[in-house]
Amino acid sequence: MSGRMETLLATPNQVGVLIADREGTLVSASGDLDGSYGERVLKTIRLMLLDCGNLQFLKKDSDEHLERLTVSYPTYQYNVTMDEQHIYIVKQVLEEVN
Repeated sequence: MSGRMETLLATPNQVGVLIADREGTLVSASGDLDGSYGERVLKTIRLMLLDCGNLQFLKKDSDEHLERLTVSYPTYQYNVTMDEQHIYIVKQVLEEVN
């Protein structure tokens, strides 16, 4: 798991990283996503992913699957990806546009 965590930690402008299993159990977290705040973020994003799973009727190709979910705010965003076993969340601050 440390290889994946290292990759996530190398994401530009990241301020927090969280890895959980598909059932929502926290595996590892750092930065802004460590502690109770990260657990709340995980719970909310997991519910969003479950809701996205209910959108199967929108897909034309049965082989398609959700690759990434991005939740954006004015100054930061959460980038969420998954594999067969884990959910990966990176909190990333957005660069200011002048």
